[in-house]
Amino acid sequence: MKKVLICDDDEGIVDVMKIILENKGYKVKVCANESLIFKIISKEKPDVLLLDLWMPHLSGEEITKRLKKNDATKSIKVIIISAHRFAAKIAKEIKADDYLLKPFDIYDLEKKVKKYAPLL
Repeated sequence: MKKVLICDDDEGIVDVMKIILENKGYKVKVCANESLIFKIISKEKPDVLLLDLWMPHLSGEEITKRLKKNDATKSIKVIIISAHRFAAKIAKEIKADDYLLKPFDIYDLEKKVKKYAPLL
């Protein structure tokens, strides 16, 4: 079973993404506190990380940079989720694998996750 980790401080968005992806057959974990994300990644070893850019303590930008520099985590597919108008540019600069603009279409969410973690 493919694993997806969602890290976003907006509970409503997290709940919607979790329901959608679980209904598609993914095992979904949620990280409500971005300060714990590296511990959760180490334990869960997700295939895909859906990561918000704007969070209170540790930005999605900084998290992505750290993940992509580390040999143990650089293969995790990071999809930036943001309402920032330059989300695509930021995602490319920090070497994220993709991005999803908020508000997002359910089909786009499913398509992007499936691209990096196809189900059998």
